[in-house]
Amino acid sequence: MRRIPPSTPDVLRRLVVGGMALLAAGLARADDPRIAMLEAIRLDDADAVRRLLAKSVSPNLREKTHGPAIVMAARLDSFKSLALLAVAPGVDLEATDASGQTALMMAAIKGHEPSVKLLLDRGAKVDSDGWTALHYAASRGHAEVARMLILRGANLDARSANGTTPVMLAARNEHFSTMELLADMGADLTARNENGWGVIEYLEARKEHARIPDIRERIARRRR
Repeated sequence: MRRIPPSTPDVLRRLVVGGMALLAAGLARADDPRIAMLEAIRLDDADAVRRLLAKSVSPNLREKTHGPAIVMAARLDSFKSLALLAVAPGVDLEATDASGQTALMMAAIKGHEPSVKLLLDRGAKVDSDGWTALHYAASRGHAEVARMLILRGANLDARSANGTTPVMLAARNEHFSTMELLADMGADLTARNENGWGVIEYLEARKEHARIPDIRERIARRRR
């Protein structure tokens, strides 16, 4: 470290020395391969991610805000990076962020079919306690992702903490093609959450009265 002249006032000496220490710390952080990996994921720099994985940087790194690297990749639409992390030896596909969200859930809410398929092919669990990937897909109206999850065994009537099911979310958020898909696949159209809301109640609240007879007819057919 550069020598500070003895004549420099004490306060200035402390500022200069402190600044040099911070600069040294910053350089150390920039050289840290873990920091480089997180930055590469943020930028979706697949070449850098591949290189760092080859250097044995863990695919299970965690970032302070976004959680596990693979969840971070899905959240930030860094899908090339996600594809590399998903096949990395030792990766934990069930790792969750602070809100309990997995990479599969985040890929589902983004509607990114290739990532959802890859994660399922690699063994990601299609269901979880409470909120599921199917809830996430239904909430944004990603019908094809919802279909993929259902064909892989997703629980059509999975309930969130307050008893909300995917078909309720589709109705509440006015994603009617997804609502109809879930209904066609056999979702329970009579279920209600803890607030007493079900598909029909959400349709009524959104003044989608023309859709309600079809739902009632579906319910009646199932009871015959």
